[in-house]
Amino acid sequence: MFKIIDIVAFTLERIRQHFTLVLWVLIGIIVAVTLALSLPLYVDAVYSGILESRLDNPPYAYLYRYLGAWEGNISLDELQSADTAIKGQFADAIGLPIDKATTYISSGRYATRLAESNVQVGTFTVGSLSDAEGLMTITAGEWPPEDTGDQIPLLLPESMLFANGVQVGDVLTIQRSGGQAQEAVIAAMWRATNENDPQWLFPPRFFEQVILVPEETLPGLIEGLEAPIEEVDWYVIFNGDDLRTSDIDALLTNSARARIQIERVLPGITLSESPEDGLIAFNAEADSLTQQLFIIVMPVAGLVLYFISVVSGLLVTRQQAEDVKLRSRGMSRTAILTVHVLMWALIVIVALISALLLSPLLVQLIGRTVSFLDFTGTTSVESIELSSEALLLAVGAGVAAASSGLLLAWRITLQNINSLQRVSKQASMAWWQRSYLDILAIVLAGYVLYTLMQRQGIDASADSPFADPLTFIGPTLFALGLTLLFLRLLPIVLGIAARIIGITSNIPLLMSLRELTRSMGRYRGTLLMTAFTLSLAGYTASMANTLDQSLLDVIQYRVGSELKVTTISDTQTESTEDDSGETTDEVTGYNAPPVLDLWNLPEIESLSRVGEYDARITLGGQRLTGLVLGVDREGLGGVTYMRNDYSDVPLGNMLNELADNRTGVILSKKTAEQYNILIGEEITYQITALGEWQSEIRATIIGLIDYFPTIDPDAQDFFLITSITPLFEVVGTPLPFDVWINMAEDATLDTTKQAIASINFPVLRYDDPDTQLAQAQAEPSRRGVLGFLSVGFVAAIILTLIGSIIQSTASLQAQSAQLGSLRAMGLGSFSVRLYVLLLQSLIAISGVGSGTLIGLGTTILFLPMFDFSGGLPPYQLRLAWDEILLVYGMFGAVLLLVALVMAFVLTRQQLSNAIKLGSI
Repeated sequence: MFKIIDIVAFTLERIRQHFTLVLWVLIGIIVAVTLALSLPLYVDAVYSGILESRLDNPPYAYLYRYLGAWEGNISLDELQSADTAIKGQFADAIGLPIDKATTYISSGRYATRLAESNVQVGTFTVGSLSDAEGLMTITAGEWPPEDTGDQIPLLLPESMLFANGVQVGDVLTIQRSGGQAQEAVIAAMWRATNENDPQWLFPPRFFEQVILVPEETLPGLIEGLEAPIEEVDWYVIFNGDDLRTSDIDALLTNSARARIQIERVLPGITLSESPEDGLIAFNAEADSLTQQLFIIVMPVAGLVLYFISVVSGLLVTRQQAEDVKLRSRGMSRTAILTVHVLMWALIVIVALISALLLSPLLVQLIGRTVSFLDFTGTTSVESIELSSEALLLAVGAGVAAASSGLLLAWRITLQNINSLQRVSKQASMAWWQRSYLDILAIVLAGYVLYTLMQRQGIDASADSPFADPLTFIGPTLFALGLTLLFLRLLPIVLGIAARIIGITSNIPLLMSLRELTRSMGRYRGTLLMTAFTLSLAGYTASMANTLDQSLLDVIQYRVGSELKVTTISDTQTESTEDDSGETTDEVTGYNAPPVLDLWNLPEIESLSRVGEYDARITLGGQRLTGLVLGVDREGLGGVTYMRNDYSDVPLGNMLNELADNRTGVILSKKTAEQYNILIGEEITYQITALGEWQSEIRATIIGLIDYFPTIDPDAQDFFLITSITPLFEVVGTPLPFDVWINMAEDATLDTTKQAIASINFPVLRYDDPDTQLAQAQAEPSRRGVLGFLSVGFVAAIILTLIGSIIQSTASLQAQSAQLGSLRAMGLGSFSVRLYVLLLQSLIAISGVGSGTLIGLGTTILFLPMFDFSGGLPPYQLRLAWDEILLVYGMFGAVLLLVALVMAFVLTRQQLSNAIKLGSI
């Protein structure tokens, strides 16, 4: 048995001998562990920064209440036990520092009168309020009070000075029902420093009927009473600045346990306010994002693990003969396994250390994601902290990644020389072919597609596209199933092609086809990774492109133009007096904002007034309610966002028709089709203004339109677009409207707003797509989805290229003896080079071609089912041809370079180096 130091030395020597393969395995495991570690780190980092914004103010406040009116009064001892439990055990269980711990104790109602005159002042609650100094401003007297002798010092709200005629220095007699009368002196008066301060236990008005005494004085006030405490409220505000998303589960668990303990100490106590509901909802949101990101990473993780298993197989196979030789020389299987375990443990440890260094950088990169493969935004990640759960997940990913190599090593160490020779001569199908995983995946994907068709797709969202797991799981299964099915059928197709080529004299091509059919196991990994990666790349790129464009379309449709100004319209009113003499103001008109002043601003290129008014119309004997959009014909075409699919006829053409017919209307196409209305027909409609329906307007239909920005065609019976000025003429006064603006080429949003403000134009609100787009792109869920999509996209492509190079090199090296033999028998170097090029070309064409077709089919079948626009505007599928062609070009260039290099190297080898003694 080797000593430990000898085993370590032998393991390090093995790593040195196979350093290249060990390096590739290490890179694969680093990628796997880094992705696994980055996912929880990202969720924790981005959500920790917005945690408090999702909770009430103050965010970490607990209010425990005990009401004697419901549960019965309690004694001082019971109060003390509960106070100790809340401020001690409960605070310790929460584990956060306390910012404020306010306690209100009520000893009941006391009759109060002036001691000197015996004049009744009133009946008030007497109690104590601790840790509230920062909330109160002492307006008279001094608090805490100086020594008042035997008299009890009182703190009264300032309102009592005016309502009850008492002031600082007055001596009062206070007496509780059934108790003794006691003398007290008003030591100070107070008012709320800020009535809206969220740290108040109750609104300050609650304490306007409460006389406060020092907490240490309260026991003497209620001495002798059996159960003197009527109400107790503990308001504990914790400081959660350092609370992380990963700490929420522990906080909720500890809070629930502590609540049970407190209820045992003081039965009847209730938790009236806590952050628990908010934390649970926030946790669910974070868990939902984690689930979405897991769905995104899952296919890439599968590719990474497959890459590791392929390279691990090459690494362990290289060591196979040496292991068998060591066993034949007396080394135990346990010792050999120890060497393998130690080697893989070292690889995993190095990968874990590397991932700990790389994952924060990756999280920062994802936090800067603007769109697919665009990391130019401002980071949303404030701080990154490693949690025990994230570390455990990383270790698990490392062990899982190394398990394929360890499992293969365990199997190999069972062999001896004889079994090794038998195994090397046997060719077996892949495990997934024997288990028909390809058929199973296609069946499951087909069921998902059928389900989506029955549901008529998924109303997804551009902000949260993977809330439904079917959005990504279905296409992934479909692409995987078709890829595996392609690999099952490929040898059959190549075999048929080989028989056809066999009747010709094309020896290199025939050799290439027979090499692929007879030794498919050598190339299966390359073909699988290439086809699956490219199919996912095509689908992912198209989906990300569709996501980006859908979000932009939704926001532009919601706003309508490059800048929308909601104006302030001055009203014209008349006062009327009814029979009872009550005066009411009635709106009779509006003063229109000076829109002509905007035309003179150099920052504005074009604009249009857009007014939206309720309307009704009678069609087919039915009265329909809807909307009328009044617009400026001259400016609308230059300011609004109109896609070609919003109408059959360009908007500009229909606006030109309005020039010849100023009262003409553009009617919603859905309404026209439903009631068989044709262009050129006349309709009569009314709008409502100034609280009444105006005169009917006869108008000719000059065009039909399906969609128009800001309008949901399904939300009302109809909508129509017409010139705004005739509407004002019918009503007799301008009506409120917005202004849609197209800015000049050299103008910015800020300069345009400043220019509008400089002329004192009445603006209520600005809306613009750029601001809303930036806000939407900064959402943690969207950044995480697109960020991990981008990172996974790049990682899958790089590892697939590396895997292709490794397996191509290994397979051609395995043929070096065979090629040397053929050269010795007279095969020329040109034929060898042509054979290598044809072989690599067949592999590249098979992998890239199948990946292209599978990706295109997956995109066409599944992506139309996911309406990322939510229905408005109409959902459009965008194929990302630029990204797809770039990836294909990169694959083709790399594989061609590998083929050329290998052809050159193999044909340059000396016969003595290619053929060893006994190999022929």
